[in-house]
Amino acid sequence: MRSPVLIIAIIALFPAVAFGGELRFQCPERYLSRVIELAEVPQGWQGATATIRPELLVSGGGMVGGPAKLYPPAELRGSDVKAKGGWSETRYPIGGESWVYCAYGQGGEIQLFRRVDGDGRRECVVRTLRPKSPASPIVEVVCR
Repeated sequence: MRSPVLIIAIIALFPAVAFGGELRFQCPERYLSRVIELAEVPQGWQGATATIRPELLVSGGGMVGGPAKLYPPAELRGSDVKAKGGWSETRYPIGGESWVYCAYGQGGEIQLFRRVDGDGRRECVVRTLRPKSPASPIVEVVCR
């Protein structure tokens, strides 16, 4: 039998895990990339080396369901909510295997994924602030 003191100590150290607490993070502003080369080309054709900017800026975010390694991932439809201070918010229910993604590049063609399901959380809110200057947007995620 486990000691009640040990269980209380574990809950005090890890409240988010113990009670499905809030998970909050911000998408990295930049994603470092490198030169890529087309690996397979049709017979009679020659591939070119594609150069992607060495640092892609964050352009947005969202959520997908199912394994993030599937391509294309199953993008979830969220509900847009008006927010204050120039922020836009999209709320997504969490169900099954859920991942938040941060998109990089002008069309969001490069993505980073982070798993967010489990621990009693029911929804994630992806908040985006698009500055008027040419700076990259700020993308925050809050899961409850």
